Amino acid sequence: MKKLFSKFTAIYLAIIFLGYIIITMAANHLMIKVLVNRQATKIILDAEVFTRIIFVAMSGMSLVAMIIFFIFNRRVNRQFQELNLALKEISDGNFKRTLKVDSDDEMGELADNVNKMSKALYLSELGKQKFISNISHDLRSPLTSIIGYIKAIQDGTISYENQDRYLKIILKESERLKNLINDILELSKFQNGQIPLSRTEFDINQMIIQELDSFESRIIDKRLRLHLNLSDCNIPVYADKDAMRRVVYNLLDNALKFIDEGGSLKIYSEKQDLSYIVGIQNTGAVIPKDNLNDVWDRFYKMDLSRGKKKDSSGLGLSIVKEIIKVHGEKIDVYSDEKEGVLFLFSVSTKPMS
Repeated sequence: MKKLFSKFTAIYLAIIFLGYIIITMAANHLMIKVLVNRQATKIILDAEVFTRIIFVAMSGMSLVAMIIFFIFNRRVNRQFQELNLALKEISDGNFKRTLKVDSDDEMGELADNVNKMSKALYLSELGKQKFISNISHDLRSPLTSIIGYIKAIQDGTISYENQDRYLKIILKESERLKNLINDILELSKFQNGQIPLSRTEFDINQMIIQELDSFESRIIDKRLRLHLNLSDCNIPVYADKDAMRRVVYNLLDNALKFIDEGGSLKIYSEKQDLSYIVGIQNTGAVIPKDNLNDVWDRFYKMDLSRGKKKDSSGLGLSIVKEIIKVHGEKIDVYSDEKEGVLFLFSVSTKPMS
């Protein structure tokens, strides 16, 4: 409240200063008369006039100060009432409620912060509604298939000879459902800080090669051109090995989902200062620049070809983002029509103190 009180104090001091000038002028006038005219009667009369001037000046200053204090107090009370009402509405779920910011003092800053909080809560509520809608859809799809095929087997719609085929579909959909639920739980734990990091030293380049081996058949099936350029620096990184393995796996899996047939997959690492920079780049469908920040959102799937992969939970990149975040590292995504999509993330080589 410093700015508010400083304004009030400045006005009050100005009034006091004005009164001081009036009293000084009156005193000077009286002294001049005393020096010029030493008649006792006139001096007494002038003293009475001086006293009345002081009384009127002090009364006027007090009255003006009371009026200013009343206006100031009324304004502050009105602002607090509006603030209290707005906070009550926001607490009741009206996240569209905003306050008018008409000053640059503490009350103005407070109103602006309340507006920012309200906007953040509104966006969070939209995200929650979108999350519930998406998760309901992604859970309903495999469940619908599973229930439909089981009923068809029970009522004989699916013949005994074809049951094995549809049981495999049921198993596949069940695995998909299990993976989705596991991803949701894992993402929630990372966001809530429920998974403690077990940092150890390890070779990030060796981990990349190991994870790349698990995608060998997919690379061959798509006839991809693989470009591997890993740093020859032998300094190990310092991070949670299992969590970073998940980061590398998810980014490779994401790249192979959207890479074009016969496309190019580039993987490289580079030592920079106290970190390794790891890049995974694929050609194929690109991400519009306006949507680059959206790829980290839960269940984000664009209407373009990058979003039509039905075997994806839509949580892989969200999990990657959270793992990098809890490590205190950085991850960025770039998209270019010629080069494709590039994910870059850092891993520290300096042990935590």
